[in-house]
Amino acid sequence: MSTDITPKNIYKRGELSPGNEAELQALLRETEPISIISCTELVIGSWHRIAGRTRRHDLVAYISDYKACLTWFIHSGGLDYKMEIPISSIVSTEFVHSTHPGQGVASFYLAKRPTFYMGAGNSAWQVCDDWTEDRQASQIIKHQLIGNSVELNHAIRVIEARRKGLGRPIQIPQLPVLNFPPASQVQ
Repeated sequence: MSTDITPKNIYKRGELSPGNEAELQALLRETEPISIISCTELVIGSWHRIAGRTRRHDLVAYISDYKACLTWFIHSGGLDYKMEIPISSIVSTEFVHSTHPGQGVASFYLAKRPTFYMGAGNSAWQVCDDWTEDRQASQIIKHQLIGNSVELNHAIRVIEARRKGLGRPIQIPQLPVLNFPPASQVQ
């Protein structure tokens, strides 16, 4: 992830929202740096989750460079749920402005189903089955985030840059062969 992420609610690598870093870090159970994506709603098929106005952090979207994944986190009924989507499984993205001023929709099209987790309190994440209504997140390839248009558009650009960078093989340059005379011949 680039270090030039500057919109208000997408934080630079390793930074979380000021004033609640420890709370959010503990809630997400992430030990490596992440970048938060501000959103108000997550939509997958007819299933959706709206960020609450009274409880903070009941819907959090974030990118982990370390895991190379996009994650949806939901807190509901005293339990925590998350979906991890490897960036390599995102086949395309799309951004459109919504009918509400300043709002946008970021769409992510997946090649394979996410990995689902559930946890409670400080317990470790446990892999589980799809917890969305009618298991839609396992069947619907289009996942949408709704929120601030500037921030979501920037998040799409960051994901696209990461996605394109993942498909390239690493090329190690061939080192030149240098023929030096033996030390006994050097004067």
